[in-house]
Amino acid sequence: MEIEIKADKDAILGGPELIAYLKLEVMEDGHAVLQASHRPSGRIPTDEWSGRLCAWSASLSPGSYAIADPAAMEGLAQRLNHSVALVAAGRPWDSSNHDAREASVEIEKTLHTAQWWDQQREVWDADDWVFELGYLGTAKDYGLSVHSSEATYEAAGHKIEEDALQYGVVLINTDAVLRRIREALQAEADGDA
Repeated sequence: MEIEIKADKDAILGGPELIAYLKLEVMEDGHAVLQASHRPSGRIPTDEWSGRLCAWSASLSPGSYAIADPAAMEGLAQRLNHSVALVAAGRPWDSSNHDAREASVEIEKTLHTAQWWDQQREVWDADDWVFELGYLGTAKDYGLSVHSSEATYEAAGHKIEEDALQYGVVLINTDAVLRRIREALQAEADGDA
């Protein structure tokens, strides 16, 4: 049995109002899908059966970010193959099907301990990345002034993101940081006038 993997290796999952999670679905026909995604904060089912589908999921902490690692998910799918086959062959809710019930429990345990997210890249808010330098220090380091063009700010934003990526950090909210840098430069210029 082969488990289909659905994951975007560059998509940022989770956030302040979203929960990043991993979900395994097994259809009655035996087709299985392992998917990394996110959804609004709230309860994520652990083990449910909706007639046609058996599903398990495990989520990260609310507010955290993750980037799926398709290779790690592929390894996880290989570890889950036997249990998924047992579930597909039986009904885990049927008390007479001991093997399917045990396989269902094993799938749940495995999903909750799996590290399916990219261990080489972290997701940071750009504000946290520039914190040590501050907005004015960042402006100086990246050649920005109150009179810089939008294109210059955009290029600086890309450079900040590239620099962070060298350390395995993927930045979010870079546009907001660039706006705050411009505001800090404007406030400094207004104070000097």
